[in-house]
Amino acid sequence: MGNVSKDFVKEVGVWLNLDYLNIVKLLDYDVKPRPYVMMKSMDGSLGG
Repeated sequence: MGNVSKDFVKEVGVWLNLDYLNIVKLLDYDVKPRPYVMMKSMDGSLGG
């Protein structure tokens, strides 16, 4: 696993432990064929 993949997995590990109202829940992730995350769909926008 390359440095980018190791860093990605480390960040995902932190995200998995976050449980706050304003942070979207992480559902799944993988590093192959490319790093990706699958997040819960949320209503609203980030545009305040």
